[in-house]
Amino acid sequence: MTSIAEEEYYNAVSKLPTDKCRLNITIINPIREQYEALCEMKGKTHLKDEKDFIDHCVKVTSYIENFYENCPIKDNPKHCKFFNYILNEEVRNNRYTKYNDVMLMNAYKDISSEMGICKDDVEFIQQEDFTKINDLHNMNYKLKSFLNNINDSGYNCREVNNSVDLYKSYERMCNKQNINIFCNKLNEYKSYYIRHIAQILPKCPQIDETLPSFGIIGAEDDESEMQGSFHDGDEVLVASSGLGFSRSNILIAFSSLLLIFFIIFILYKFTPVGPWILPQIRNMKQNLNNIFKEILHFFYKSKTQRINTQKNQINLQYLSLENE
Repeated sequence: MTSIAEEEYYNAVSKLPTDKCRLNITIINPIREQYEALCEMKGKTHLKDEKDFIDHCVKVTSYIENFYENCPIKDNPKHCKFFNYILNEEVRNNRYTKYNDVMLMNAYKDISSEMGICKDDVEFIQQEDFTKINDLHNMNYKLKSFLNNINDSGYNCREVNNSVDLYKSYERMCNKQNINIFCNKLNEYKSYYIRHIAQILPKCPQIDETLPSFGIIGAEDDESEMQGSFHDGDEVLVASSGLGFSRSNILIAFSSLLLIFFIIFILYKFTPVGPWILPQIRNMKQNLNNIFKEILHFFYKSKTQRINTQKNQINLQYLSLENE
């Protein structure tokens, strides 16, 4: 799989709504006669023995035909990548004794093409690639599902634990291959998780507060995209982010300073108060310089003490080794 296709799949399964787009074969109740002839024909073409295939095929074909309606997404490339992932997942989860996965995917590719649904995107995904795509989808889905139910009695901490366990299972791989596109996508998951930790901890106090970092430092970390990835029409509660709060405070403080300087300039330039303001500004500047010097001195002193402490610890360890 090319790196472009790889990233498209990762974006699709982590940033698209899931509940309304998932294929749940157990709840599909199609009109059998509507799809039976098509399934029989494709079964004969690709599988040679279509009888065991038809029962499953009519349900999947019903899902294919109604995909655009049930999963309305404007971004067609992501739409179709997600669609192909769902078909690959269904083929693997519902294994037939007579047919291998590639044969089944070829049959569904023909059906999708005939119906004009993502006809250029349906293909078999190799197992190694599928495993990563599937894990990324599952960790996102489980976290989203938990956040959707966090204020109901039906929330389940196991969903978050499973999601985090999936994330951490890639630590060794990503530490060896830290330029991996997949590892950068895991970092996006981590960022979203950390932003919501204030919501999660009161409900699940045993959950990990921090997660190891994967991928390239400075990799894409788009909060708005990540929030969109977990919103599928159900209300997802978003915690008040400390980062967002601090940004708004900085903006308010900066605006206030600009306003104060503007007022001072007007008073100084166009009123008799000007001669009195100038000495006050000088005093303020001197006070700020003194404060700045004290802060620098404090940090320098703290750093020196920390270095000395570390040296003492090293010396103690060295002496203990000598005594042994």
